[in-house]
Amino acid sequence: MSQSLTNKGQSSGLQEQQTRQASMRRRRASAPALTGPAELPPEVREESIRHRYLLQMQGGRLFPENIDIEGVERVLDVGCGSGEWVFALARRYPQLFICGIDLDRRLLQRAQARRNRAGLGQLEFRQADFTRPFPLAESSFDLLHMRACARFIAADAWPALLAECRRVLRPRGWLTLVEIELCESSSSAFLELRQLFNRCWYRLGHALDESGLSFGVASRLYGMLLAAGLQEVAYEVHIADLGRQPGPMQDGEAGSAGPAGTITTLFLQQCLAEVRLAAPLIIQQGLMSPTALAALLEQAEHELQDPDLWGWGIIISAYGRRQAEELGQPGGIKRPRAAR
Repeated sequence: MSQSLTNKGQSSGLQEQQTRQASMRRRRASAPALTGPAELPPEVREESIRHRYLLQMQGGRLFPENIDIEGVERVLDVGCGSGEWVFALARRYPQLFICGIDLDRRLLQRAQARRNRAGLGQLEFRQADFTRPFPLAESSFDLLHMRACARFIAADAWPALLAECRRVLRPRGWLTLVEIELCESSSSAFLELRQLFNRCWYRLGHALDESGLSFGVASRLYGMLLAAGLQEVAYEVHIADLGRQPGPMQDGEAGSAGPAGTITTLFLQQCLAEVRLAAPLIIQQGLMSPTALAALLEQAEHELQDPDLWGWGIIISAYGRRQAEELGQPGGIKRPRAAR
């Protein structure tokens, strides 16, 4: 990862936040309608859609099947947002203590209110910038989960971030990273827009594929975990269907899509809205003129309504384990290893 991206990476977070705030009203007016509870803020609705789509494409799995949840007591969700994954995990495994960290105070407040209403005292949410050292004790979690966070992580920040993840894991604890890449679609305009988005984020120091054909993080997760010193590194690959076939919602999620569209339709609309939100940065970087970009967005919106729409992507869940530490070694833990 090039050190020349450092300054870009440091400034891009502010640019993204400013762009998000300035474009929110325009986005609500121009983005394709997202079916869901009208009272939910756009950020929460988008997170809910992404969670339900990924969950469905992964066959309802919340973590790789090789991870033995029976040996897990404490879980950390990095970049938890409003807690969709946290609450889904808590429903299935109420015996777990689960902590979620995120920088967005508004999303955390919603998560905390939802936790309080449900009386889920085993859940905890903390505000923290996960691109900086975690305000958490060393060796304090058995499982660490991070999903769809690549857009918020500068390319040169990954080694330090994964070192922090490893630090807060207990010996023999698991780290799992989940990212999605959109690969093909019958909508040529949608593909071109995604490539523009990827190239834009590469110039901001976040994406890893200069060509824009991919974001470039998902395919590198395996190597990143090895470089971080984890053991038993492996990954699961799931196909992300981008077609318009109907499909049921998973896990009884609140605010499920009604007859107006499937979760895949909503996910694609969200991806298009994401590009629309990034339009000022795409134009600023000279990747496309405002007129051409507006025309391409209109074309993609039309093509995504095609009943014969097809496409696919990949979801990669890479995971690895912190090595066991013997008693008496520096940093060694006296807690006995949980039975697996």
